[in-house]
Amino acid sequence: GQYVSIPVVLQVIDDWHTVIDMAAAMLSVPAVLIRRFEEDSIEILASSSKCKNDFPIGQREKLSESNLYCASLFKSGEDALIIQGHEDNGWENCSDRARGYISYLGYPLHTPNGEVFGTICVLDKKPRSFEKEAKKTLLSCKNVIENHLVLADRQFKLESKVIQTSVL
Repeated sequence: GQYVSIPVVLQVIDDWHTVIDMAAAMLSVPAVLIRRFEEDSIEILASSSKCKNDFPIGQREKLSESNLYCASLFKSGEDALIIQGHEDNGWENCSDRARGYISYLGYPLHTPNGEVFGTICVLDKKPRSFEKEAKKTLLSCKNVIENHLVLADRQFKLESKVIQTSVL
């Protein structure tokens, strides 16, 4: 996979926090996260309120050494990753699992040009099969965040043009 970075302002991240807190409440799960890929690492950009101690904002792991569910999603290039808790195939060393989170539903977040920005995911400490409504809810959150990325990208490009124009 290939990632691309877009500057995201704190107000947008605050809005994302609200979106994922609502998703966590709707899905009755302890953890909804937004992770961003930067250079050779994966960083927690936003985490739902109930899981802040397990997933502190700003926490990073080296992507090359990571066995996180989200890192696997990124490396595979798949559109979604679902782990229902009772599957152990290759996840014994996953740091999400070491925190007790055994069920996972995640989707990649894309920039306007189609590159991977990061992931949005749901984690639970109990086995679950993520039904159609859970997938629909998380996909709606994904769409909101990707729309914010479009706006952030446009703002960044406009500000760059203004700076270039003012230098001339």
